[in-house]
Amino acid sequence: MEKEQLDIIIHGVKQNNVKYQNMFYKIYGDYIYNLIRKFYVDDDTIKDIRQEIFLKVYTNIHKYDNIGSFQGWLGRVTKNYVYDQKRKGKKSIIEEYGDQHENVYTERQELFDYDYDKDVKIKEIINLSKDLSKSYGLIFKLYFLEGMTHKEISKKLNISEGASKSNLHKAKKKIKEKIKIC
Repeated sequence: MEKEQLDIIIHGVKQNNVKYQNMFYKIYGDYIYNLIRKFYVDDDTIKDIRQEIFLKVYTNIHKYDNIGSFQGWLGRVTKNYVYDQKRKGKKSIIEEYGDQHENVYTERQELFDYDYDKDVKIKEIINLSKDLSKSYGLIFKLYFLEGMTHKEISKKLNISEGASKSNLHKAKKKIKEKIKIC
């Protein structure tokens, strides 16, 4: 979609115009659904959360300042909302990390097709990261696959930035050791 068209739709949503809200939902409904699906498996739960996120976006869209990618802003709002819901539900994100996130790795593997350290494909790195401990694997996933900063990771997981950096360093070290063995 062209930026001018998106700007018109966003302006309409900011004005609480139902027509533009419906257009916005049609454009971004699947995107938000797929982001949520990385954290939940129940379809009804995913749809409920998607509705809540759209209400939140409609209420807070005036905070988007046209700097950076709108889809990136929308993704951040979605992820922050999901993390908040997880926290309120008193379920640890680390507890949720496991088999249900296999699809995240699979989807992301297809997106990356470039060399890492000149010889190793990112696909192989992701496969090797699956063998890491839950805490190392989660930090690795959040940092490299989700694009979160150490500050964001520390806030989401309720750990220090130093712990995030340390776990990522150890995760990278373990992956490098595995690469040398292969």
